[in-house]
Amino acid sequence: MLPWQTYLSFPATRVTLEWSHSYNAQRPPISSRTGADPHDPDSGGQPISISCAIQIVLKSETLRQIFLNFGSYAAAKQRYILLAGNVVSNTAQEFTPQDFWKIRHTIANRMWSKINDVLEKQGATIISYQIMKVEFADTFENSITGVQVAEQQQVVNEYNMQVQQVEQQIAVLNSHNQAEIALINANAVRTAKELVGNATKQAFIKKQTAKAHSYAALQKALEFTPAQMAEYIKVRSLLAQSSNGKVIVNVPPPSVAMQVGANGAAHKIAARPR
Repeated sequence: MLPWQTYLSFPATRVTLEWSHSYNAQRPPISSRTGADPHDPDSGGQPISISCAIQIVLKSETLRQIFLNFGSYAAAKQRYILLAGNVVSNTAQEFTPQDFWKIRHTIANRMWSKINDVLEKQGATIISYQIMKVEFADTFENSITGVQVAEQQQVVNEYNMQVQQVEQQIAVLNSHNQAEIALINANAVRTAKELVGNATKQAFIKKQTAKAHSYAALQKALEFTPAQMAEYIKVRSLLAQSSNGKVIVNVPPPSVAMQVGANGAAHKIAARPR
């Protein structure tokens, strides 16, 4: 080597290049725009800020070409940062805003492949790529949050409607059951009253029949006339109503009858009322 010549160091291991707000990052997050929103085709996409990182390895067989193209590793590194950032920015425009939270892994793989295609021509190979954070404008974030809240509220309202329908069905079934219960109870009360009425009537008839037979037997045994039996029943009724079991009865005076003795003489006798 000549005195004015020296060695140039190139890293033989993985090198991390990062775009973020971290103090270790080489560049701030990459600013770009998404593709057009399918719900708002005239919007031209949404502003977006992507924080990401790549790991590269320099190919040993390409070190001479890297030196000839860039003069130093620092210059090559700055070139890689510029090219990778441009690829990320351009690729972001191929996807809609919704894709960044629905198929972010697909976006990351697409960016990885495109960055690798570009940097391989510059003597570097991409080992890994990661999207660390995606930021939208505050107004868009708030609108998305509002839309999601509205959709969730719609789902909640639908469930509430289903709950109300079930409650109304339960109320209708309960009303039908209460009506059937009331009908069964009414029929039971009616049947019970009929049974009690019929039993009371039969009992009264049997009781009166028994009384009639008893009074007829009593009248026959005492040899009462119908008028005397009526008076007897009246006295019994008065005794039943008396508090001390006593009753005053107006007895007509005894009638006088003539009785002829064995000697042919006539005698007056008093006829005792029965």
